[in-house]
Amino acid sequence: MSHIEDFNTHGFIILKNILSKRQIEEYLSEVNLLYAEEQDKIISCKRQQDIDYLMYGNYGDHIFNVARKTRKFDNLFSNETLIKLLISLFDDKFILTQTEVRRNKFAQQEVGVNKFHRDGRFTVNKNLWIVAFWPLENITLENGPTEVICGSHYLEEKNDGIKKLLLANAGDLIVMNANLLHRATQMSKDISRWVVINTYNHWALKPAIDHTEYFRFSEIQNLENPLVDLFGFTSQPPSDERKRVYTCITPDELKKNLPL
Repeated sequence: MSHIEDFNTHGFIILKNILSKRQIEEYLSEVNLLYAEEQDKIISCKRQQDIDYLMYGNYGDHIFNVARKTRKFDNLFSNETLIKLLISLFDDKFILTQTEVRRNKFAQQEVGVNKFHRDGRFTVNKNLWIVAFWPLENITLENGPTEVICGSHYLEEKNDGIKKLLLANAGDLIVMNANLLHRATQMSKDISRWVVINTYNHWALKPAIDHTEYFRFSEIQNLENPLVDLFGFTSQPPSDERKRVYTCITPDELKKNLPL
């Protein structure tokens, strides 16, 4: 069974050893820097009113909207192996809708994410939302692996109720249909497992984050394909006529027509 057939049947696949040891170390170093900044904000009471902090505060460490904070993860967003897979799975143009980094927290009682749920907005027999998990530390039975119900991403009841724990090593890639029923299991030991989580959706769907709001025109010139596409500059529905000029043309045309 091919990766595409496996994904469409079960709702997920795990690709082994995609990142090198050096890449893992570099990404993990950047995560630790972001985490330190996040802790400073929490200590100074600058995060208490943010919706993502309120949602995930009791779940673990959560750094939301990574693409806005740093360019260090751009190569991960546009990883060649992942993009080739997404092209086949979406069978249409797609964009990056959300970026985040998470680490489970050792807890004595269950919270919302420990219950089976879907991340997609509605269930349909098509890949409209796909999540890429990049473990930067090993995901084991002890540190709260994600559990899924195989085949539960379909509109009709096609799953057989088989549950599977998504165990992976640092540098592996887990790709999952966002509508697959899944949950975070509780940790039996307080062992760190940082994971970079990027969500992609069909270009015609409104993304969770409008990345076109976070770049100056001068910065777009430094973006390489497929990042210009992934950040929505060539497909995202414009909110006004001025934006329309920059969202209905190719990346090369976009760069040529940027205002000075």
